Amino acid sequence: MKIKRWLFGFVASAVLAMMLPASTGAAKNGPNIVTFDVPAVGGLPAAGTNTGEGTFAAGIIQGNWIFGWYTDGNDVNHGFLRAPWGQFSTFDPPGSINTQAWGMNDNLVITGVFVDANGENHGFVRTPDGNITTFDAPGLGVVTQYRVHTFGCSINNAGVISGIFRDEDRAWHGIVRTPDGHITKYDVPGEGTTGPGEGVHFCDVPQGINQAGAISGVYVDDNYLQHSYIRYRDGSITTFDPPNSYPSSDAGGINPEGEVEGYYIDDTIGAVHGFVRTPGGRFEEFDAPGAWLDPDRVGGTFPSSINSAGDVVGSVVKDASGQAHGFVRSQNGKFKMFDPPGSTYTVPYNSTPAGVVTGYFYDAGGVVHGFMMANEK
Repeated sequence: MKIKRWLFGFVASAVLAMMLPASTGAAKNGPNIVTFDVPAVGGLPAAGTNTGEGTFAAGIIQGNWIFGWYTDGNDVNHGFLRAPWGQFSTFDPPGSINTQAWGMNDNLVITGVFVDANGENHGFVRTPDGNITTFDAPGLGVVTQYRVHTFGCSINNAGVISGIFRDEDRAWHGIVRTPDGHITKYDVPGEGTTGPGEGVHFCDVPQGINQAGAISGVYVDDNYLQHSYIRYRDGSITTFDPPNSYPSSDAGGINPEGEVEGYYIDDTIGAVHGFVRTPGGRFEEFDAPGAWLDPDRVGGTFPSSINSAGDVVGSVVKDASGQAHGFVRSQNGKFKMFDPPGSTYTVPYNSTPAGVVTGYFYDAGGVVHGFMMANEK
Protein backbone atom coordinates (compact mmCIF):
# COMPACT_ATOMS: atom_id res chain seq x y z
CA MET A 1 0.00 0.00 0.00
CA LYS A 2 1.23 3.48 -0.85
CA ILE A 3 -0.61 6.42 0.62
CA LYS A 4 1.64 9.16 -0.72
CA ARG A 5 4.36 10.09 -3.20
CA TRP A 6 2.83 8.87 -6.43
CA LEU A 7 3.78 9.74 -9.99
CA PHE A 8 1.14 11.77 -11.80
CA GLY A 9 -0.90 9.53 -14.08
CA PHE A 10 1.16 6.42 -13.41
CA VAL A 11 1.71 4.91 -9.96
CA ALA A 12 -1.65 5.61 -8.38
CA SER A 13 -4.18 6.30 -11.10
CA ALA A 14 -6.74 4.52 -8.95
CA VAL A 15 -6.10 6.97 -6.12
CA LEU A 16 -6.02 9.96 -8.44
CA ALA A 17 -9.51 8.99 -9.60
CA MET A 18 -10.92 9.68 -6.14
CA MET A 19 -11.59 13.38 -5.26
CA LEU A 20 -14.43 15.74 -3.94
CA PRO A 21 -16.22 18.86 -2.42
CA ALA A 22 -17.18 19.70 1.15
CA SER A 23 -18.37 22.39 3.51
CA THR A 24 -16.52 24.02 6.35
CA GLY A 25 -17.49 22.57 9.70
CA ALA A 26 -16.45 21.14 13.02
CA ALA A 27 -15.00 17.70 13.47
CA LYS A 28 -16.57 14.86 15.40
CA ASN A 29 -13.51 14.86 17.68
CA GLY A 30 -13.56 18.55 18.43
CA PRO A 31 -14.03 21.99 16.84
CA ASN A 32 -10.39 22.19 15.79
CA ILE A 33 -10.90 20.55 12.35
CA VAL A 34 -12.28 22.52 9.41
CA THR A 35 -13.17 20.79 6.14
CA PHE A 36 -13.40 22.51 2.76
CA ASP A 37 -13.81 22.14 -0.99
CA VAL A 38 -12.86 24.35 -3.89
CA PRO A 39 -15.76 26.47 -5.27
CA ALA A 40 -16.16 27.73 -8.83
CA VAL A 41 -13.78 30.67 -9.08
CA GLY A 42 -11.40 32.25 -11.58
CA GLY A 43 -13.30 30.91 -14.57
CA LEU A 44 -12.78 27.29 -13.53
CA PRO A 45 -15.51 24.92 -12.29
CA ALA A 46 -15.90 23.82 -8.70
CA ALA A 47 -14.72 20.53 -7.27
CA GLY A 48 -17.02 17.74 -8.41
CA THR A 49 -19.49 16.01 -6.18
CA ASN A 50 -19.50 12.50 -7.64
CA THR A 51 -17.46 9.50 -6.57
CA GLY A 52 -13.88 10.01 -7.69
CA GLU A 53 -14.06 13.81 -7.59
CA GLY A 54 -13.06 16.43 -5.01
CA THR A 55 -10.35 18.42 -3.22
CA PHE A 56 -6.79 17.36 -2.37
CA ALA A 57 -5.04 19.67 0.10
CA ALA A 58 -1.32 19.02 -0.42
CA GLY A 59 0.46 21.47 1.88
CA ILE A 60 0.32 24.40 4.27
CA ILE A 61 2.73 27.18 5.25
CA GLN A 62 2.95 29.39 8.33
CA GLY A 63 -0.06 31.72 8.31
CA ASN A 64 -2.27 28.84 7.13
CA TRP A 65 -2.09 29.31 3.37
CA ILE A 66 -3.06 25.94 1.85
CA PHE A 67 -2.43 24.70 -1.68
CA GLY A 68 -3.21 21.59 -3.67
CA TRP A 69 -5.37 20.42 -6.53
CA TYR A 70 -8.94 19.33 -7.13
CA THR A 71 -10.97 17.30 -9.61
CA ASP A 72 -14.01 18.91 -11.19
CA GLY A 73 -17.22 17.26 -12.42
CA ASN A 74 -15.53 16.31 -15.71
CA ASP A 75 -12.68 14.49 -13.92
CA VAL A 76 -10.21 17.26 -14.80
CA ASN A 77 -7.62 18.37 -12.21
CA HIS A 78 -6.83 22.02 -11.45
CA GLY A 79 -4.53 23.75 -8.97
CA PHE A 80 -5.76 25.84 -6.05
CA LEU A 81 -4.55 28.19 -3.32
CA ARG A 82 -6.66 28.76 -0.18
CA ALA A 83 -6.10 31.94 1.85
CA PRO A 84 -6.22 31.89 5.68
CA TRP A 85 -9.64 33.61 5.56
CA GLY A 86 -11.06 30.89 3.26
CA GLN A 87 -10.85 32.59 -0.16
CA PHE A 88 -9.77 30.37 -3.07
CA SER A 89 -7.74 31.00 -6.21
CA THR A 90 -7.69 28.36 -8.97
CA PHE A 91 -5.32 27.97 -11.91
CA ASP A 92 -4.02 25.90 -14.81
CA PRO A 93 -0.77 26.38 -16.75
CA PRO A 94 -1.18 27.29 -20.44
CA GLY A 95 -2.04 24.20 -22.48
CA SER A 96 -2.93 22.09 -19.45
CA ILE A 97 -5.65 19.46 -19.56
CA ASN A 98 -4.76 18.23 -16.04
CA THR A 99 -2.91 20.11 -13.27
CA GLN A 100 -1.51 19.17 -9.86
CA ALA A 101 0.22 21.60 -7.48
CA TRP A 102 2.82 19.71 -5.42
CA GLY A 103 4.97 22.26 -3.61
CA MET A 104 4.80 25.82 -2.26
CA ASN A 105 7.28 28.01 -0.39
CA ASP A 106 6.72 30.74 2.19
CA ASN A 107 6.57 33.32 -0.61
CA LEU A 108 3.45 31.64 -2.08
CA VAL A 109 5.39 30.42 -5.12
CA ILE A 110 3.92 27.09 -6.26
CA THR A 111 5.39 24.28 -8.35
CA GLY A 112 3.82 21.16 -9.79
CA VAL A 113 3.03 19.22 -12.93
CA PHE A 114 0.53 19.40 -15.76
CA VAL A 115 -0.46 17.20 -18.70
CA ASP A 116 -0.73 18.60 -22.21
CA ALA A 117 -2.99 17.48 -25.07
CA ASN A 118 -0.34 14.98 -26.20
CA GLY A 119 -0.33 13.25 -22.84
CA GLU A 120 3.11 14.50 -21.81
CA ASN A 121 3.83 15.91 -18.33
CA HIS A 122 5.63 19.22 -17.80
CA GLY A 123 6.74 21.14 -14.73
CA PHE A 124 5.51 24.61 -13.83
CA VAL A 125 6.16 27.40 -11.34
CA ARG A 126 3.45 29.94 -10.38
CA THR A 127 4.22 33.28 -8.71
CA PRO A 128 1.81 34.98 -6.25
CA ASP A 129 0.54 37.34 -8.97
CA GLY A 130 -0.63 34.33 -11.00
CA ASN A 131 2.16 34.30 -13.59
CA ILE A 132 3.00 30.74 -14.63
CA THR A 133 6.24 29.53 -16.24
CA THR A 134 6.48 26.00 -17.61
CA PHE A 135 9.67 23.95 -17.89
CA ASP A 136 11.09 20.64 -19.07
CA ALA A 137 14.28 18.80 -18.31
CA PRO A 138 17.02 19.62 -20.84
CA GLY A 139 18.04 17.20 -23.56
CA LEU A 140 14.70 15.49 -24.02
CA GLY A 141 14.62 14.65 -27.69
CA VAL A 142 11.83 13.90 -30.12
CA VAL A 143 9.79 11.02 -28.77
CA THR A 144 9.42 8.11 -31.16
CA GLN A 145 7.77 5.50 -28.93
CA TYR A 146 7.55 6.45 -25.25
CA ARG A 147 6.47 9.83 -23.89
CA VAL A 148 8.91 11.87 -21.83
CA HIS A 149 7.78 13.59 -18.65
CA THR A 150 8.99 16.37 -16.33
CA PHE A 151 7.67 16.98 -12.80
CA GLY A 152 8.15 19.94 -10.47
CA CYS A 153 7.99 18.44 -6.98
CA SER A 154 9.03 20.81 -4.18
CA ILE A 155 10.31 24.38 -3.84
CA ASN A 156 12.25 26.14 -1.07
CA ASN A 157 12.23 29.81 -0.08
CA ALA A 158 15.13 30.57 -2.42
CA GLY A 159 12.94 29.41 -5.32
CA VAL A 160 14.98 26.27 -6.01
CA ILE A 161 12.79 23.43 -7.27
CA SER A 162 13.44 19.71 -6.91
CA GLY A 163 11.91 17.48 -9.55
CA ILE A 164 12.19 14.37 -11.67
CA PHE A 165 11.89 13.43 -15.32
CA ARG A 166 11.45 10.29 -17.40
CA ASP A 167 13.57 9.88 -20.53
CA GLU A 168 12.89 8.11 -23.84
CA ASP A 169 14.07 4.80 -22.31
CA ARG A 170 11.49 5.17 -19.50
CA ALA A 171 14.21 5.55 -16.87
CA TRP A 172 13.84 8.28 -14.24
CA HIS A 173 16.29 11.00 -13.16
CA GLY A 174 16.37 13.84 -10.64
CA ILE A 175 16.54 17.54 -11.51
CA VAL A 176 17.24 20.78 -9.65
CA ARG A 177 15.87 24.01 -11.16
CA THR A 178 17.20 27.39 -9.97
CA PRO A 179 15.06 30.59 -10.07
CA ASP A 180 16.79 31.73 -13.27
CA GLY A 181 15.56 28.60 -15.04
CA HIS A 182 18.82 26.64 -15.07
CA ILE A 183 18.18 22.90 -14.68
CA THR A 184 20.75 20.38 -13.43
CA LYS A 185 20.15 16.67 -13.93
CA TYR A 186 21.42 14.12 -11.42
CA ASP A 187 21.39 10.39 -10.77
CA VAL A 188 21.92 8.50 -7.52
CA PRO A 189 24.86 6.06 -7.20
CA GLY A 190 23.54 2.53 -7.37
CA GLU A 191 20.32 3.38 -9.15
CA GLY A 192 19.22 1.68 -12.34
CA THR A 193 19.43 4.15 -15.21
CA THR A 194 18.44 2.22 -18.32
CA GLY A 195 15.52 -0.08 -17.53
CA PRO A 196 11.86 1.00 -17.56
CA GLY A 197 10.92 2.33 -14.14
CA GLU A 198 14.48 2.46 -12.82
CA GLY A 199 16.16 5.59 -11.45
CA VAL A 200 15.14 8.51 -9.24
CA HIS A 201 11.47 8.17 -8.35
CA PHE A 202 8.57 9.89 -6.70
CA CYS A 203 7.77 13.42 -5.67
CA ASP A 204 7.30 14.06 -2.00
CA VAL A 205 4.49 16.47 -1.24
CA PRO A 206 5.52 19.13 -0.39
CA GLN A 207 8.82 18.96 1.52
CA GLY A 208 11.29 17.27 -0.81
CA ILE A 209 13.80 20.16 -0.55
CA ASN A 210 14.72 22.20 2.53
CA GLN A 211 16.00 25.76 2.87
CA ALA A 212 19.64 24.58 2.69
CA GLY A 213 18.96 22.99 -0.70
CA ALA A 214 19.11 19.38 0.54
CA ILE A 215 16.76 17.04 -1.33
CA SER A 216 15.26 13.84 0.03
CA GLY A 217 13.89 11.16 -2.23
CA VAL A 218 13.70 7.61 -3.49
CA TYR A 219 15.51 5.67 -6.20
CA VAL A 220 15.02 2.25 -7.78
CA ASP A 221 17.99 -0.01 -8.46
CA ASP A 222 18.62 -2.59 -11.21
CA ASN A 223 16.75 -5.20 -9.16
CA TYR A 224 13.76 -2.88 -8.87
CA LEU A 225 14.28 -2.45 -5.14
CA GLN A 226 13.46 0.97 -3.71
CA HIS A 227 15.94 2.89 -1.53
CA SER A 228 16.23 6.36 0.03
CA TYR A 229 18.72 9.18 -0.53
CA ILE A 230 19.64 12.74 0.40
CA ARG A 231 21.26 15.01 -2.20
CA TYR A 232 23.05 17.99 -0.67
CA ARG A 233 23.45 21.43 -2.22
CA ASP A 234 27.02 20.70 -3.31
CA GLY A 235 25.80 17.70 -5.30
CA SER A 236 27.03 15.01 -2.91
CA ILE A 237 24.58 12.18 -2.27
CA THR A 238 24.03 9.87 0.70
CA THR A 239 21.99 6.70 0.20
CA PHE A 240 20.39 4.76 3.03
CA ASP A 241 17.86 2.22 4.25
CA PRO A 242 16.81 1.78 7.89
CA PRO A 243 18.78 -1.03 9.56
CA ASN A 244 15.81 -3.40 9.83
CA SER A 245 14.51 -2.86 6.30
CA TYR A 246 13.93 -5.42 3.57
CA PRO A 247 16.03 -3.53 2.22
CA SER A 248 13.38 -1.24 0.82
CA SER A 249 12.51 2.23 2.03
CA ASP A 250 10.74 5.43 1.03
CA ALA A 251 12.26 8.70 2.25
CA GLY A 252 9.77 11.53 2.38
CA GLY A 253 10.11 15.11 3.54
CA ILE A 254 13.24 16.76 4.87
CA ASN A 255 12.93 19.59 7.39
CA PRO A 256 15.24 22.63 7.86
CA GLU A 257 17.27 20.71 10.45
CA GLY A 258 17.95 17.91 7.96
CA GLU A 259 15.71 15.30 9.59
CA VAL A 260 14.03 12.97 7.08
CA GLU A 261 10.80 11.05 7.58
CA GLY A 262 9.71 8.00 5.66
CA TYR A 263 8.62 4.40 5.89
CA TYR A 264 10.15 0.99 5.19
CA ILE A 265 9.31 -2.69 4.85
CA ASP A 266 10.91 -4.81 7.56
CA ASP A 267 13.08 -7.86 6.91
CA THR A 268 11.11 -10.28 9.09
CA ILE A 269 7.38 -10.34 8.26
CA GLY A 270 7.38 -7.64 5.57
CA ALA A 271 5.31 -5.13 7.55
CA VAL A 272 5.42 -1.34 7.01
CA HIS A 273 6.88 0.96 9.70
CA GLY A 274 7.67 4.66 9.96
CA PHE A 275 11.10 6.19 10.55
CA VAL A 276 12.89 9.46 11.19
CA ARG A 277 16.53 9.77 10.17
CA THR A 278 18.61 12.39 11.98
CA PRO A 279 21.27 14.47 10.16
CA GLY A 280 23.89 12.27 11.81
CA GLY A 281 22.39 9.10 10.35
CA ARG A 282 20.63 7.76 13.43
CA PHE A 283 17.23 6.12 12.88
CA GLU A 284 14.13 6.32 15.05
CA GLU A 285 11.74 3.60 13.91
CA PHE A 286 8.11 3.70 15.04
CA ASP A 287 4.60 2.35 14.64
CA ALA A 288 1.49 4.43 15.17
CA PRO A 289 -0.86 3.07 17.85
CA GLY A 290 -2.92 0.15 16.54
CA ALA A 291 -0.93 -0.24 13.31
CA TRP A 292 -1.73 -3.54 11.61
CA LEU A 293 1.62 -5.21 10.90
CA ASP A 294 0.58 -7.59 8.15
CA PRO A 295 2.92 -9.24 5.61
CA ASP A 296 0.79 -8.13 2.66
CA ARG A 297 1.55 -4.48 3.53
CA VAL A 298 -2.07 -3.39 3.46
CA GLY A 299 -1.65 -2.12 7.01
CA GLY A 300 1.11 -0.21 8.73
CA THR A 301 2.40 3.29 9.40
CA PHE A 302 2.82 5.76 6.54
CA PRO A 303 4.39 9.15 7.44
CA SER A 304 3.81 12.05 5.04
CA SER A 305 5.99 14.96 6.24
CA ILE A 306 8.07 16.39 9.08
CA ASN A 307 8.08 20.01 10.23
CA SER A 308 10.85 22.12 11.76
CA ALA A 309 9.75 21.10 15.26
CA GLY A 310 10.29 17.45 14.38
CA ASP A 311 6.58 16.61 14.36
CA VAL A 312 5.62 13.91 11.83
CA VAL A 313 2.16 13.61 10.29
CA GLY A 314 0.84 10.64 8.39
CA SER A 315 -1.66 7.80 8.18
CA VAL A 316 -2.04 4.44 9.88
CA VAL A 317 -4.00 1.42 8.69
CA LYS A 318 -5.19 -0.74 11.57
CA ASP A 319 -7.01 -3.69 9.98
CA ALA A 320 -7.91 -5.55 6.78
CA SER A 321 -10.53 -2.96 5.86
CA GLY A 322 -7.72 -0.74 4.62
CA GLN A 323 -9.25 2.30 6.33
CA ALA A 324 -6.60 4.89 7.14
CA HIS A 325 -6.58 7.19 10.17
CA GLY A 326 -4.55 10.34 10.72
CA PHE A 327 -1.76 10.78 13.25
CA VAL A 328 0.61 13.44 14.53
CA ARG A 329 3.81 12.16 16.16
CA SER A 330 5.61 14.72 18.27
CA GLN A 331 9.39 14.81 18.45
CA ASN A 332 9.15 13.19 21.90
CA GLY A 333 7.37 10.18 20.37
CA LYS A 334 3.86 10.93 21.60
CA PHE A 335 0.98 10.33 19.19
CA LYS A 336 -2.28 12.13 18.56
CA MET A 337 -4.79 10.16 16.47
CA PHE A 338 -7.61 11.88 14.57
CA ASP A 339 -10.10 11.71 11.70
CA PRO A 340 -12.11 14.57 10.20
CA PRO A 341 -15.89 14.23 10.54
CA GLY A 342 -17.31 11.69 8.10
CA SER A 343 -13.90 10.32 7.10
CA THR A 344 -13.45 6.72 6.05
CA TYR A 345 -9.84 7.30 4.94
CA THR A 346 -7.67 10.13 6.28
CA VAL A 347 -4.43 11.35 4.68
CA PRO A 348 -2.64 14.16 6.58
CA TYR A 349 -0.04 15.63 4.23
CA ASN A 350 1.78 18.50 5.88
CA SER A 351 1.98 20.70 9.00
CA THR A 352 3.29 24.15 9.86
CA PRO A 353 6.01 24.82 12.46
CA ALA A 354 3.14 25.78 14.79
CA GLY A 355 1.58 22.36 14.30
CA VAL A 356 -1.42 23.20 12.07
CA VAL A 357 -2.10 20.16 9.88
CA THR A 358 -3.64 19.91 6.43
CA GLY A 359 -4.51 17.02 4.15
CA TYR A 360 -7.53 15.31 2.70
CA PHE A 361 -10.00 12.52 3.46
CA TYR A 362 -12.44 10.26 1.67
CA ASP A 363 -16.06 10.12 2.79
CA ALA A 364 -18.41 7.14 2.64
CA GLY A 365 -19.34 7.99 -0.95
CA GLY A 366 -15.74 7.80 -2.16
CA VAL A 367 -15.34 11.57 -2.62
CA VAL A 368 -12.53 13.64 -1.12
CA HIS A 369 -12.46 16.79 1.02
CA GLY A 370 -9.64 18.99 2.24
CA PHE A 371 -9.16 19.67 5.93
CA MET A 372 -7.18 21.86 8.32
CA MET A 373 -6.64 20.89 11.95
CA ALA A 374 -5.49 23.45 14.52
CA ASN A 375 -2.73 22.66 16.98
CA GLU A 376 -3.96 21.65 20.44
CA LYS A 377 -0.59 21.72 22.22
